[in-house]
Amino acid sequence: MSNYDIVGCVTKEARSTPVGISFSRLDDGKVLISKIQRDGLFAGTDLKVGMEVVSINNIYCSGRPIDTVSSIVDDADGAIRIKAQEVPSPQTNEAEIHVATASIPPEQ
Repeated sequence: MSNYDIVGCVTKEARSTPVGISFSRLDDGKVLISKIQRDGLFAGTDLKVGMEVVSINNIYCSGRPIDTVSSIVDDADGAIRIKAQEVPSPQTNEAEIHVATASIPPEQ
């Protein structure tokens, strides 16, 4: 399977604006999209749960701590550009997953 980049771009009105996306990190350093809130900013993009995040605003994500990856989104003001790739489903039964949430408001 050949990977190709998919880019999701949104505009965040203010630093405090929730964007509705979560990331997880496998123990091999890959960062994946673990959740996209239905009413979040990224819901209308081509990004999908399970995609590997290549970069956020031109900052490469692989190998970075998950809190750092989430902070890139949380600290952004204005345009947020996430470049991701579709990858085969990871075998997570043997991999440790670290999860962090980037500004997802509680569901009601």
